[in-house]
Amino acid sequence: MWERASPPWPTSFGFLRHSPPVLEALRAAGLTERHARALLKLPQEEQKLAAIAVIVERGLTVARTERYIEELLAQSCPYPRPPKHRTCGASSVA
Repeated sequence: MWERASPPWPTSFGFLRHSPPVLEALRAAGLTERHARALLKLPQEEQKLAAIAVIVERGLTVARTERYIEELLAQSCPYPRPPKHRTCGASSVA
């Protein structure tokens, strides 16, 4: 009896949300399923393709890829995040 060769990564539903060009770039770069899952957070195909290029260029691990994507998302956020702590004694009333 012969065994079938396994695909580069499992065909899970998460990968179906990536466009064919992104899937091809992931395969060509030899990135893992976890790298691909981290890229799902990016909303645009162009962002994903650019991120893949950076991931490969820098040789990012999955953990570093996740941090990199969080940084990208923080930079593109249209509204600044509120500060964690308010300054004591600060008042907008003059």
